Amino acid sequence: GTPHSSAYVLSFYGADGALIASSCLQGVGGMLPNQAHRSGAVALELGSDFDISLPPVTSNEFAPFAIALSVSGVVKQFISYYGSLRAVDGVAAGLTSTNIYARPTAQSPGRSMSLTSFQLTGTGCSPDDFTWSGPSAISPGEINEGLTFNNCQGGGDDDGGGDDDGGDDDGGD
Repeated sequence: GTPHSSAYVLSFYGADGALIASSCLQGVGGMLPNQAHRSGAVALELGSDFDISLPPVTSNEFAPFAIALSVSGVVKQFISYYGSLRAVDGVAAGLTSTNIYARPTAQSPGRSMSLTSFQLTGTGCSPDDFTWSGPSAISPGEINEGLTFNNCQGGGDDDGGGDDDGGDDDGGD
């Protein structure tokens, strides 16, 4: 597994690409579990498991917001909504985020948007093998439906499953 003590989540604001918060995942669960081919999921709640919050996906009137996941000082994922941004601070300085095209959706009667998330789907071993989709139903601590780690033993980079909805996690949802 990957120790949380080497993993950080950073948030950025698109008006100028500035780093607005950074938080170590140490103390929120120890190691990522091995649920499939050296890969696993841990549910984390922004704002309660670590001190980062992002605005909800509610309208298209915001500048881009982004989060980066870094492990041992290397950016593993850098995603945004409401557009892409170029980071000017922190370990992501100079990198441009990947816009996951998160947009508000019509609500089904009786269904809360807080029960959905944007998630990685696809088959592979590294973050580049997967595609962001959603919103989809959450499944905290489980590998996302439609996400398959394909024989990642022996050096595959399996740090990137997860979602970003301003809600949970770093490996599943």
